[in-house]
Amino acid sequence: MQKQDKLKDNDIILEIKDLHTYFYNNSKNPVKAVEGINLTLYKKEVLGIVGESGCGKSLTARSILKILPTGAKIAQGSIFFNGEDILTLKQKRLNEIRGKMISMIFQEPSSYLNPVLTVGFQVSETYTAHFPNDKKNALKKTIQIFKEVGIPDPSKRIKNYPHELSGGQKQRVMTAMALINNPDIIIADEPTTSLDVTVQAQIIKLFKDLLKNHSSSIIFITHDLPLVSEIADRIMVMYAGMNVEEAPTKELISKPLHPYTKSLLESIPPITEKWQKLKTIEGQVPDPSEKPAGCPFHPRCIYAEKDCSTKKPYMIEVEKGHYTSCYHYDKI
Repeated sequence: MQKQDKLKDNDIILEIKDLHTYFYNNSKNPVKAVEGINLTLYKKEVLGIVGESGCGKSLTARSILKILPTGAKIAQGSIFFNGEDILTLKQKRLNEIRGKMISMIFQEPSSYLNPVLTVGFQVSETYTAHFPNDKKNALKKTIQIFKEVGIPDPSKRIKNYPHELSGGQKQRVMTAMALINNPDIIIADEPTTSLDVTVQAQIIKLFKDLLKNHSSSIIFITHDLPLVSEIADRIMVMYAGMNVEEAPTKELISKPLHPYTKSLLESIPPITEKWQKLKTIEGQVPDPSEKPAGCPFHPRCIYAEKDCSTKKPYMIEVEKGHYTSCYHYDKI
């Protein structure tokens, strides 16, 4: 993993500037699901994106590759990958980038693996789609990548259909599919959500092992703050379609500067034999179509004052590399 003091501007591989992704329906006003996201990813870095369901994490990830759900459109912003603005590229160039230079691991493998095709064929097809002149090596590379992601007896497993594999094995297949072209960036969208705790630990170990053997940068999306803290160099916290805090992992965990981040940390069960009542965050995440004025977190915030309900805060750098969008971070 990266050391934060060594990060330099010329090491930036992906940069998102003022991204707004909205859902357009029959009403006059669009639903502002992602609103003003800024994100920087460095080479060989693991960036964690954390937040509750519906906060815009996955939509931000999908915006990077322009694989948006029905009704969603990017309203404004820029997404630079190695200096190219993805949002201005022609379809041919975008197709070259998808799966080869930037790949994505989705949270529900069963939804993305074709049930009537063997998993080996599906992974090798990802390779031949970008290297059509190297079809004779596709099977060999598939067996090799299956072995690398910890799938036992890969020569046999490549002949299996998705329904013949466990949830953890299917997630490893998805990881193999993402890795087979040795991409510059891997976006892992909630890769452990549908797995039990034991398998989650195995997948995290898999990612740690992969970091030793691959030079890819990783965006790891999850709602599980303790989980992502095991692997991420930096963490970006999202709330109601906005990024509210960003810092190196150890700094964010030990010294949160946004009340939402602090609340997330306080709601983590302590490792102790003594029974304790967990702290909760009062209220609910606002509906994207009915966001409150000012800071979107202010209706649930114990530190909120009058200005919080009228003026929308923007990210400021409080300490080197530590950003927050809270007017009253000094109280936390």
